This record gives sequence, structure tokens and C-alpha cells, in this order.
Amino acid sequence: MSNSKQQRPCEYENYPISPEIIYYEGEPHYLICFGDNLQYQVVSVQSLFDASVELHKIITPNKKTAVSGIHLFGLQLECIDRNCKSRLRELKPNEESSKTTQIKRTKGLAKKEQIHFEDSIKDFYNPKDRVVLKALNFTVENKEYHVSFGKDDDVKKKQKLHSMTYIQDVENIPRDAYRHLAAIESILPREYAISQTRQEINTCMEKLIPINFIDLNSAIIQEDPSEEPDMIDPTIIEQVVNATGKGAYRSIKKILEYIVPLYVNEEKLDPEIPVIHLRISGDRRNVGRKVKHVMITVALLDDSMNLFKSDYHYTIVLFLGTENYSTLKVATNALIQELQELSNTGMVINDIFWRKSDWVISKSMSVLSENPTAYPELVLQEIKNEGLFNDITQNIIIKEIKNLKIQFEFWKIHGTDNWNYTSLMGDDQFCVLRNFNLTKLFDPECAALIKSLWDGFAELYDLLGGKKTDSQYFHLKAKVWYELFLKKTVVDPKTNTILEQELYRSSDVTPYIHVLVSHV
Repeated sequence: MSNSKQQRPCEYENYPISPEIIYYEGEPHYLICFGDNLQYQVVSVQSLFDASVELHKIITPNKKTAVSGIHLFGLQLECIDRNCKSRLRELKPNEESSKTTQIKRTKGLAKKEQIHFEDSIKDFYNPKDRVVLKALNFTVENKEYHVSFGKDDDVKKKQKLHSMTYIQDVENIPRDAYRHLAAIESILPREYAISQTRQEINTCMEKLIPINFIDLNSAIIQEDPSEEPDMIDPTIIEQVVNATGKGAYRSIKKILEYIVPLYVNEEKLDPEIPVIHLRISGDRRNVGRKVKHVMITVALLDDSMNLFKSDYHYTIVLFLGTENYSTLKVATNALIQELQELSNTGMVINDIFWRKSDWVISKSMSVLSENPTAYPELVLQEIKNEGLFNDITQNIIIKEIKNLKIQFEFWKIHGTDNWNYTSLMGDDQFCVLRNFNLTKLFDPECAALIKSLWDGFAELYDLLGGKKTDSQYFHLKAKVWYELFLKKTVVDPKTNTILEQELYRSSDVTPYIHVLVSHV
């Protein structure tokens, strides 16, 4: 006891008469009883607070236990209890509260709403109905809150991310544009999650179907230097220069290992009859004229419903440049080897052996997708060569094609003297091929000759699509059409007049035409 306390004598009249204060030798001792029956006691000679500290040490023997706030003992007065219950506690505004407090309030409100929702279900739905509260949305001072109930379904969440990644790629939605959309609509997956999903898919596909690179520098044939370039954007030109002489190839075997089980599950392939019909062709996409490149794809003819959909054509060869025999030979070298192996020995996919006699490999290199527009382009080129390409000719062509209910127009490429025009796709190609009035552009004899060539190809197209077409008959018709395509000019030696006008030269024969005539 300090000197100051010794100098202050104890005066009994200063303390109330209470069983909680006991006097020993003239000094007060403060007593706190605790326990279920108040059988335990804590005594302090200093103060009641000191006694409470000693009690705290007893009931919390763990020194690491943290206790905060004010602890009152023995103040169980009814007036205090009534005052505490009647006094409304004022909450801080949400914007002044901490993040932790905001989260606690949101969870508390959501929990109460969930209980209210579950209690109200019986008033609106049959007990057999499975009614589940999925989410709660509300705003506080224009700040949106979204609360999800139940455990996250990782499988569905992953499927949604895959779907969003697919849509973003197919519809060419830029990352920044999607990020702005996600900021407006909170329920959309975050852009970083989609980006991560895309990386995971790419990593997985690189392992399943790796991309191999091809060196085409030795096989590149330079284009006509007098031809004016279509590209004027320096960025595009730099990318093209960097990619020149490079190509990419994906193993057709790896692709089949990946897609065949899917086709079997969809019952488009029958494991009991292990026959796969392959089509090697172009991808049926309009790749444009700005950057010339060649793409070779593989598709399953067994999936006839999706044969003309680009999503079901799988890329196996891609390189920058134009089509010619030298580059195609180098670019398709690995593809040819794999096709020979498939034809000779077959392959095993999921313990199913696809025998060599069951392989039917179509060698039609995009005949149906590319050639219908090749002939109108040759006609336009001939008009240019003859110096007949002017405003009058353009108006005639536009008018005739619009009469066929097809939108078509010419436009001059900015900064050049070259002209571009609308690419015809799908059924529009064949509509022009069959119905364009060539007499509006050429003399009757020349128009009839070109029309016979177009009609001949249209007949080949119909024969190639027919299931009952005889291969020998098709080959014969293709030979006749080929001879007409390369028809030579016949001149009367006596009068030196042209008896029969030629159509096209041997240099106009594309690899597609060669394959159509010689290999289909």
C-alpha cells in the first residue's frame, strides 16, 4: 500500500453497508462471487476493478485471449436493462463504413431475406416444387450488391467461361470492349477470367494438336512486280513481310484422334463399321484480297449436315502467299505422307482400328467453294485487259447482278488505281454463274462460248453433289469441260479470219481445276 493510502485513515461511514465489501483490520476488501452457485470468490484490497481483473485472469487462463471493451459486474438493474432495449442504435452511413462492415451488413440482410423467402414458398408453390433462391441484387446509394446463395458449381462456372470465350472469339469482340460491358453488367464473367480460360484452352490444344512450322522460302514464286499492291497500311505490310516464307501445319492424325470420338458419340460415325470419309479442301471462308494466303482444311463427309459450315472444317495447312504448285508441294509434304500412311495402314483411335480398306480420301481441293467465283473474276480480268472496264461496264454488271436480287458494287481502292468489288458467297455464286446475261458485255458468239463453259461447270457441280453419279461419266464430262476451257483460237489460213475464239490459256489452269479434272 502506498504512503498516500497510509496517510488516509479508513472511515467506515464513507462506505455503504454491503456484503460485497468486507472490512479486515479497518481496511475494506472487495469481494466478487462467481460460479453457478456463487461458490467461488475473488478478493482485492485495492479496488473493485482490481478484483474484476483477477476474475478475468481466472476465467481466461490463456494469456493470448484478447478481450476488448468495458466489463461491468453486478449491474443487473431493471432500469438499465429497459433503457438499453428502448434506445435505438444509430448506424453509420454505408459510405462511411469500412469494407468489412459493408460485407457484414450485406450478408446479414441476405440471410434474413433467404429465411423470409423460404418461409413464403409454401404460400405460392406446391411442396413438391423445387424452389431455390439463387441470388439477391440490390443497390445502396447507387452502389450495386450481388449476393449468390448456395455453393458455387465449378463445372457450370467453367462451362460458362468456355461459352463466353467461344462467343468472344467467334464474334471478334475485343478485350477492351468486353471489359467495358462487364463493368456495366456485374453478372458477366470478368475479362481476366475469360483471358485465363483462353490461355488454358490454347495450352491444352497445343498439347493435343501441336502446330508445326514450315519453311517455304525456297518455294516462293514472286508475284508480278508491275501489279500494284492492295496494302498501304505500314503495320499490315510489316506483318506480311515478317510472315513471308513461313507456314504452319497440324497433323491430320492428331486432329482425327481428337474429333473422331466426338463424332462417334454423336452417332455420325459407327464403330461397328469403321469407315471415315475425308474431304481435303479450302475452308469456304472469304479470306479477302488484302493479304493473300492459302488455307487447307479437312472435314468429315460423314457429317453431311455440317459439311458446308466452316466451323466443321479443321485447318491443317496455312501459309502466306498465292497458290502455285511449288509452294503447295512443300506445304503439303507432311500432309501427303500422313494421308498415305492412313490409306496404307489405317490408325487406332480409342481401341478401334480403322482399316486401310475403310479409308476413302477425297482429293477435291475446294473445287466447289472456289471455282464458281473464279470464272466471273477471269471475265472481269478479260474486260480489263481489253480496256473495256469503265463506268458503263460497271453499271451494266451492277444492274445485271442486282436483277438477280444480289447486292453488288465496285469501289476504287484508296490511294491506288485498282478496283475492288463485292465478293460473292454461297448461293449467290451459283446464281450469277447460271443466270448472268453475258450478252450485255460481249458479242453474241463470245457470250455463248463463255456461257457454255459456265453451264458445263454448273453441270459438274450438280454431278459432284449427286449420290448416284457414275465416276467414269463424271471424269468424261470433266475432260470435255477442260478441253472447252482451253479452247484454242482457230484461224482460217486463206482469209486470216478468226473462225473460233479461244477462251483461256494454260496458265489460267489453277491447281483446283487440275484436281477436278485429273483426280476427282
